[in-house]
Amino acid sequence: MKSNSKQTKANKNQNANVTQKTKEAKQESYAAGLFDRPMVERVEVMMPLNSEFFPDGDDKEPTLINPQYYDRYFIVEDQGGYRIRLGIHSCSLGIGAMNKDTSIACRIPTDTAEAHRLFALFFLPEMYPVKILDAVILQTRKPSQKFHLVYEQSSAILESNDLSRGLALSHDAAWMEDNNLIIFQHGLHNEIPSYTDFTYDFLTFRVRVVFD
Repeated sequence: MKSNSKQTKANKNQNANVTQKTKEAKQESYAAGLFDRPMVERVEVMMPLNSEFFPDGDDKEPTLINPQYYDRYFIVEDQGGYRIRLGIHSCSLGIGAMNKDTSIACRIPTDTAEAHRLFALFFLPEMYPVKILDAVILQTRKPSQKFHLVYEQSSAILESNDLSRGLALSHDAAWMEDNNLIIFQHGLHNEIPSYTDFTYDFLTFRVRVVFD
């Protein structure tokens, strides 16, 4: 009985020492592996460092591209559905490179051809008159095979580079013009409340491939 009393007293003393040390360190007790994660952490916009000026662009209104991703080729299959992602390939550790003031213009060809180039332009007010261009090229395994693209209605979404958030655009943001489907969004002031912000890196949408 005395042994149990001594053990209980020792445990109390040990717990008191732990509590005192925690107070002296001015921190709460933590779970193993989580103690080094800050409660408040500053995040920055991390733009890609390898952006270059588009060689055939206008000197008065220059265009930036990322040569690592710009005009990359992708092989597509008949009746295949594909998610296209165009934007700023920034570091996923930062916040989105574009905010609610950014305007977007994207072109999706709908005619029949052996290859299709889909591109988007991004206009950031703080970078004016510089704009950002991103593009991909879709083709089949057989160069002579022609196909066309069918846009999936209401599939256009603005997404962050780390895929932690997304904002779907309204169906009014897409329309047909001269055998091209145009996605256009002039800022987000009518899409989100005035007291909020939204940052993103990509415009994503889905298309279906149809061989002709």
